[in-house]
Amino acid sequence: MNAVNKPPRRRRAIVMVWVEGFFAGRSTAASFVRFAGIGVFATLVHGLTLNLLVLGVGLHPTLANVGAFLVAFSISYFGHYYFSFRSRQDHVAAAPKFFIAALIGLTLNTLTFAIIVNLLQLHYMIAFAAVIIILPPIMFLISRKFVFSSAGNATSGETPTEP
Repeated sequence: MNAVNKPPRRRRAIVMVWVEGFFAGRSTAASFVRFAGIGVFATLVHGLTLNLLVLGVGLHPTLANVGAFLVAFSISYFGHYYFSFRSRQDHVAAAPKFFIAALIGLTLNTLTFAIIVNLLQLHYMIAFAAVIIILPPIMFLISRKFVFSSAGNATSGETPTEP
């Protein structure tokens, strides 16, 4: 084996360890798929609201993005609570944690928009595309480890019927 072949194998091994850790078991992968489905729906609502606020109302894209994010918030919370993670927590416990996670997401989302739209002077839909690629994995981990992980849950989305 020569030295040229070692780095790609090492990188591949590192990536595989990360992927296996991220999807530690079938129930985590299933939870991520459910999370993605809710996320796609909330993202569609977000995108439609964003365009309505920019094109219909005439708001600045960065401000309109904040409004659109808040509209999609309730879809995300209830979808992830009931479907993605199948939480058994009381809403009084889960909702504030989800709100904190959403604020983290909103901060990252708005920062991305501000950089791409205001600093780089690119179209707001480029910023929107960047956000929907970058944020979901980050938000899944935050939701799984912080928001919906508790002894009251079926181990963060796992159900007894899943193999």
